[in-house]
Amino acid sequence: MLILIAKMNTKPEYREEFINISEGMIEPSRSEEGCIHYELLQDPFTKDLFTFYEKWASRSDLDLHFEKHYFIEFANNLSTMLDREADISVFEVLNEEKIS
Repeated sequence: MLILIAKMNTKPEYREEFINISEGMIEPSRSEEGCIHYELLQDPFTKDLFTFYEKWASRSDLDLHFEKHYFIEFANNLSTMLDREADISVFEVLNEEKIS
C-alpha cells in the first residue's frame, strides 16, 4: 500500500478555483480501482494551505491515477494557482494495524 501526502499553498486569489477543481477530482478518484482513501484537507489556520491525503493499493494504481484526464487537467493548472512548488511525498506501507 502507498500513502501520498501532497501539500499545496495557493495564491489567495486562486483559493476558490483550486477548491472547485480539486473537488471535481475527488469522487472520480475515489471510484478508481486501487484507491483506498482520497481526501482534500484545508488548514483551519492557513486558509491557502491544502493537503491531499491518499491511500493506494499499489504504485501502478497511483500511476494510473496520474494518467486520468481529470488529474492531468488539475496538474496543468497548478503552476498558475500555487504560490510555490507542491510538497509531495509517497510512503510505502508494508503493514497497517488498526488501533481500537
